[in-house]
Amino acid sequence: MNKEFRVSGLTNRAPLPSNWGMENTGNSDIPTSVVATLRNHILLGEKAAGEKLNQEDIAQELNVSRIPVREAFKTLQGEGLVRIEPYRGAWVRSYSEKDVRDVYDMRMVLEPMALTLAFDNLTKTDLGAAEDILMSMDYRNDILESSEKNWDFHATLYRPCDREHLMETLGKLLTASQHMTIIGWAHDRRFDKSQREHYYILEACQKGDLKQAVKQVKHHTEAAMLSTLTALRKSKKI
Repeated sequence: MNKEFRVSGLTNRAPLPSNWGMENTGNSDIPTSVVATLRNHILLGEKAAGEKLNQEDIAQELNVSRIPVREAFKTLQGEGLVRIEPYRGAWVRSYSEKDVRDVYDMRMVLEPMALTLAFDNLTKTDLGAAEDILMSMDYRNDILESSEKNWDFHATLYRPCDREHLMETLGKLLTASQHMTIIGWAHDRRFDKSQREHYYILEACQKGDLKQAVKQVKHHTEAAMLSTLTALRKSKKI
């Protein structure tokens, strides 16, 4: 079974203005700002999963030409947030159960690998930086920033593995799952549980207990996957 689950209303924020993030942008930064604006609208649920993206309407909303909007669609497709069908248009990506399991199954293999390779190289500075990131995460005030700091926390622990291709692959997987993470956080106070799991991972690293740290990373990733799947199933359109 490979049903598509569509999600909207992931945040209780007021709707974003259509040109959010574009106000003080110079011409040379327009393509980057269009990408950032659309990415934020998607991640925050302002553009619902499965929604068709009208190039001309978005260009008018953001007061730009259609060219940077078209290029933004391509960039966001590479990030796993947009689906493009030639000659038909672009849609906000919706996820099947297979999509979610595919991303998280890879994370459950590669994240423990990265932490294992990095473990002996972790310094007090690394651990302190990871703790600072956790303390600065405020899901209730800024869900998007918290989702970005979520990867910053994990990357801080994995980066000492000194494996460029491994970190690049993990970065792509975390980007692909950022939308999924936000969906999962909206379900059953998952963010609070996720934060506790982050501290369990950090505590194991601080104690020098690799076995426990790897165990906690695997549990954390699997719990995130299951929460996302549950949230998607509950919010699917019949």
